[in-house]
Amino acid sequence: MKNFKKYRATLIAACLFSSITIAATANQSTTTTSGYTISLLKDCQLITQYPMTDQQVTAYLALKKAEKKMHGLESPIKAIEQDIKQYSNQIEQLTKQAIQETGTSLHINKSYLKQQNIVVNKLNKLMAIHQADFDALELQGRMIEEVADSFSEAIEVGIQDIDYDHIRVNDPNKATRKWHCYSSTN
Repeated sequence: MKNFKKYRATLIAACLFSSITIAATANQSTTTTSGYTISLLKDCQLITQYPMTDQQVTAYLALKKAEKKMHGLESPIKAIEQDIKQYSNQIEQLTKQAIQETGTSLHINKSYLKQQNIVVNKLNKLMAIHQADFDALELQGRMIEEVADSFSEAIEVGIQDIDYDHIRVNDPNKATRKWHCYSSTN
């Protein structure tokens, strides 16, 4: 009876100070009218779909924000990707030329090893210049992992007993995109 009085007082206060209808539960899994839904599929067949709670939407949007930041941090690395690939290919070719092995002998060409060393130093300098970019990516990767864990925990509430193999988040702010599903029965 004491809890009922507390709930009734909270409900009256909410009605007085807000025009929003509130349906609260003990674990704060309130449904939202945001339009976000989660679809659970099994072998590419829709099992169930339900509206996401405010907590789930918040976790989802945090994950999307972290992913967007990650894409921004990847730009400097993508800019040097071709240089890294070129240096790596040069190193590989010089290694093949520097070390010649036959069935009975091993021949090492020091000239090619020196050239290889020059290319390795160039690659190391490039990597050192961009070390802060690599560190930022690593840090953001750890952050995404934490946010993804929070999102996973939020969406797992209430679906533990459902047999599914794929979860799809439907964002009302994005046009429905074609998505791929791989069935285990195919």
